[in-house]
Amino acid sequence: MRDISPKLIFLIVATIFLGSVLYNSLLDDRFVQYAKSPDFQSDRVVPYHVKGTYVYVTAEQSKFVYWLRVVEIGSGILFFAGCFLAQRRNQGR
Repeated sequence: MRDISPKLIFLIVATIFLGSVLYNSLLDDRFVQYAKSPDFQSDRVVPYHVKGTYVYVTAEQSKFVYWLRVVEIGSGILFFAGCFLAQRRNQGR
């Protein structure tokens, strides 16, 4: 079995990080147009803070955004740790 190079892992983590940041930004742009008060007919009753205001989203949307943020933060930590380690490795040469 072939070993996976650290550069490939770094590229995958960077792609996941940038993709989650972009997708989160697109969702925020979509959510900012939602109603500013609860809408019980469409189940938008969970408050969500976006761009300085509160809008109401469904429970499923709230859970999705939560896990998207977990992926964003986790991959961001791995991405910046990889940058830091690569910098230290290059300074040691």
